[in-house]
Amino acid sequence: MLYQFLPRLSDDEYTSLEKSIREHGIQVPIVVDENGSVIDGHHRKEIADRLGLPCPRNTARDLDETGKRTLACSLNLDRRHLNREQKREVIAKSLMADPQLSNRQHAERVGVDHKTVGSLRDALQSRGEIPHADTHFDSLGRQQPARVGPAVNTVAGEVSADYVTDQADLDAAPELP
Repeated sequence: MLYQFLPRLSDDEYTSLEKSIREHGIQVPIVVDENGSVIDGHHRKEIADRLGLPCPRNTARDLDETGKRTLACSLNLDRRHLNREQKREVIAKSLMADPQLSNRQHAERVGVDHKTVGSLRDALQSRGEIPHADTHFDSLGRQQPARVGPAVNTVAGEVSADYVTDQADLDAAPELP
């Protein structure tokens, strides 16, 4: 599963999906890239292949590898109900696959707060599971410093000991008087 960060369906979920496919066929086409690699619909394709049923597909074109992973996350997270630990696993896999992306991009990809991504990034970096980076790329493809300075407490207007994790955080902070 090249682009899949989410855990496999539980046995009950898989059985329920298989029952639905037996009764109704595949109603939502799987999504593949231009090479036929599945971006979304691994379980549907697996079941259809095993049952010998047709499996409709749509092809996502003109996406780089990062875009394919982002699409897979987006399509799957909209349908799946993950617990906190499962979401942390998805964040970790996202960070490992694309450490060059900013915390805000990972947060958007996975549907969590950028501070959650930042704390998990710090833990993965401290354990050597992902490399330390001096720069990240923002959503517009611009290279930004990974650590730009102390964060600003927007309520009290104070500088905290925590560091801003990417330029987007700094850009979003209000100016102090």
